[in-house]
Amino acid sequence: MSVTPTRRERLRAASFDEIHTIARDLLVRDGVEGITLRAIGRQMGMVPSALYRYYPSLEELQHGLCVVFYEECRDHLLRVVSAIPADPATPRLFVACRAFRAWSTAHPAEFAMMFARPVGRHALPGRHPKLHAAAMGLTGVLVELFAEMWQQVNPPAGEAELPPELRAHLQTFLAEFNVPLPVGTLYAAIAAWSRLYGLIALELFGDVEVWMPDGEQMFECELAAIARQFGVDLTRERP
Repeated sequence: MSVTPTRRERLRAASFDEIHTIARDLLVRDGVEGITLRAIGRQMGMVPSALYRYYPSLEELQHGLCVVFYEECRDHLLRVVSAIPADPATPRLFVACRAFRAWSTAHPAEFAMMFARPVGRHALPGRHPKLHAAAMGLTGVLVELFAEMWQQVNPPAGEAELPPELRAHLQTFLAEFNVPLPVGTLYAAIAAWSRLYGLIALELFGDVEVWMPDGEQMFECELAAIARQFGVDLTRERP
């Protein structure tokens, strides 16, 4: 049975939303360094110390903002793929990869804070459980879609020669998401994702122009190559 939030709880939730909105505007305009308690308090009409009722430190506020970004990106991917029927000819995984790039290129400051700043490296269960859960929520969408694609296409499961420590880590990863994938297959998926993620990062940080002025074309070429690696021909999805 759902419980209706009290007025105090609604006001507190609205204050968190306002803090996140202001902090995000500061991030987009001035970078992470522009997010300060003084700047947020000024726009909210309160003294900076009053923000400690919501976050115990500026670092925790930044972590809370990253949680918002991870959840927003996850929800974007879910909305996109939910509108697409499962089809072995064009698995939804590749639709999600494009959706991730689209969200990232539309939100470069948020992408940088999530993945290229010290804040992003705190997304570990022992350091910040909420941030870890949000990061794993986004990761889980991609992992589940990869497993869906794997079951649809069922390509040969080539087992890579992996060091014991890495194999054990990947087995823990599989257990956390409870997906029916061989360890070597998961390794191949992570390696493929690293290629796509690397291209997006290069594009957003301005380095892709060294090789190709159009980041989308390079991304599509790499996406098609990865699809072929797993037995999918993306040329069939377009006339």
